[in-house]
Amino acid sequence: MVVAVCSKKETEYQAIADAVMSYPEREQYIMVPQWFSSAAEYRKSQLKHPFVITIFAFDDIENQELSILVHRTSEESQIVWIGKDERFGVASYRVRAANFFLKPVTEEGIWNSLNRCIKRLKEEQTIGQFL
Repeated sequence: MVVAVCSKKETEYQAIADAVMSYPEREQYIMVPQWFSSAAEYRKSQLKHPFVITIFAFDDIENQELSILVHRTSEESQIVWIGKDERFGVASYRVRAANFFLKPVTEEGIWNSLNRCIKRLKEEQTIGQFL
């Protein structure tokens, strides 16, 4: 499954991608990170083919707008929101984010987030359609 990673910074994307690639259960779910450096680029792809998991690391306002889009276009899609302002934590859960954590990106934060995404997909019995 493709894990969409939205970040304007290449170094931030690389840290997230490295954490996805080192996720202990990655091979079981065949997770492959795909980078989106702009909201427009992500939006276009999401509308054509919704992603199973999206990790948003844009600024908090863009994260919020795109999370609403994801929620409207694919209820099965899982959202991870990495932000700068803890006040957006509440907003992230309103759009059903699997996890919210503050920057900087950490491997532990990504792994915990992926665990939550997988758990939800299993609970909703939708994970099989993405493998």
